[in-house]
Amino acid sequence: MDDEAPITMTATCRTPACPVEGQAFTASFYANSEPPTYRGICIRCGQEITDIVPTDVTAEQIRSDQATGLERA
Repeated sequence: MDDEAPITMTATCRTPACPVEGQAFTASFYANSEPPTYRGICIRCGQEITDIVPTDVTAEQIRSDQATGLERA
């Protein structure tokens, strides 16, 4: 899996009382060799993110949005 390209996913922390609970963040994820295939940790609360889903927004679009200050819903 080392040669695979990252997949753009949307991750949402669902930890109660987390400062970013319910906020969706789009990022690039690399596949893991063991389940769960895609994993993430919330930087704000340190808990595992269990809500990670594919998105139709590409990494290039994200970089472009960041450069122009655009935020996607």
